[in-house]
Amino acid sequence: MDFVSGINRDQIVMVDFETKVETNSWARKIDLLVEALPISELGFNNSINKKGRPRYRSQDMLKLVLYGYRKKIFSNKQLEEACKINIEVIWLLRGLRPSISKISSFKRNNCKEITKINLFFLRLIKEMNLVDGKIIDTNSFKSRVSLNYKK
Repeated sequence: MDFVSGINRDQIVMVDFETKVETNSWARKIDLLVEALPISELGFNNSINKKGRPRYRSQDMLKLVLYGYRKKIFSNKQLEEACKINIEVIWLLRGLRPSISKISSFKRNNCKEITKINLFFLRLIKEMNLVDGKIIDTNSFKSRVSLNYKK
């Protein structure tokens, strides 16, 4: 009797991550949003270290954090693990694997800036007349707005 068999693990396999990530994936949406943001105007520090290993770009770390919040991955350990095993995160970060300490220091040092991004995004969708929000409420990383979607 024949069975469906997987790939041979001893063979080299070429993987195209572009086709592995769905076109309507949250990873693609987060990538577009973060690349369009005025990162330096929002207060993120993209300076280069004078000594030691170069830093990760603020955009890359922000993509990881936003993806984690969307997928309910709040632990820095789980985010580090996602960088190794989750195809969407590997695609999003282009194979980067920040450590737990890098992720936690980014969150700790940029808490206010992440809140500014939420406000920036809410103002943007309101200016584009996509929502008719009267009340905008932000609480740390979460934003609430009373929305009446325009059709």
